[in-house]
Amino acid sequence: MKLWLVKRTDDTEQQWDIPIAFVVRAENEPRARQIASSNPDPTGYEQPESRFLDATFATCTELTADGEPGVILEDFKRG
Repeated sequence: MKLWLVKRTDDTEQQWDIPIAFVVRAENEPRARQIASSNPDPTGYEQPESRFLDATFATCTELTADGEPGVILEDFKRG
């Protein structure tokens, strides 16, 4: 398995309480996108986000263990 950063690239400036990014464990990019897109909103308000499946709206980058110690992802937006 690999780690993937799946992150929205569309404009989220005027949106609130939405998923922006996920770090996902999956065997490949398509599966990582699928896992991110099917992750339910913890508030129960929004439906799963299909934008994570589309490269037009989200990137999917394989993460490696190389680099300096530190936080991998902190992405929070509350309305």
